[in-house]
Amino acid sequence: MRRRYAAGILAVLTFAVLTAGADDFWVKKDWKQWTAADCKKLLEDSPWSHRKLIQNEGNINRLPSAGNQGVGAQPSTVDTAQNKDTGELNYIVQIRSAAPIREALIRQQQIDKQYDKMSDADKKTFDAQMDQLFPNNPDRIIVHVRYYANRDSLGADIATSWKSIPRDTVPADMMLISSNGSRATPLTFVADTTGDGFEVTFPRTGLGEEFKSFKLQIPHPALGDFGASKVTVEFRLDKMTFDGKPAF
Repeated sequence: MRRRYAAGILAVLTFAVLTAGADDFWVKKDWKQWTAADCKKLLEDSPWSHRKLIQNEGNINRLPSAGNQGVGAQPSTVDTAQNKDTGELNYIVQIRSAAPIREALIRQQQIDKQYDKMSDADKKTFDAQMDQLFPNNPDRIIVHVRYYANRDSLGADIATSWKSIPRDTVPADMMLISSNGSRATPLTFVADTTGDGFEVTFPRTGLGEEFKSFKLQIPHPALGDFGASKVTVEFRLDKMTFDGKPAF
């Protein structure tokens, strides 16, 4: 089993090296040289960060019944004046346990705080803060999800829904699903206190062995003119090579 797993990973790495694109700056540049634009690209549209768009063109003026609110949702406050437009909800999913995402987050902070101009003592303090804010835990897969909508009322509803989930619980049907059929359920779920997002952690061993991809399944709640659904976002190992190995 271990030999087959090693052979599979080697095959993934070989393919990834051959297919690396010209825009893969994370292969060519040290992360401490990344620009603000590089970090934005990595954090929003890269092998480690995908956006999932959900649209609903039909049934625009329908409001859900009180008993059909989905995960943690509250009664909708959809503005009928805004309902003339197609509703859009977006999820941006980041694999924060992956080294390039973690380093992009730290590099953003370096740029914002002018790290290069700090004294050695201040750099040491800053580095310690980053280690605490963005920990490196090899036993867990850390996934951060940010959400937003094209209508203020939908944005308020989705934020209310996810923020209403108690800190010591995990949403039903939230899971990672690997291409080999293994399913990992969350260890923790924490909604952002200041932003529109949440973070979920999974056991790394839950994905099993010999897989080529995995999906995050999000139990999307019923909101306004959107019914409850299971949204999936897929990540492919052959695209997620960093420093010579799959990073996730």
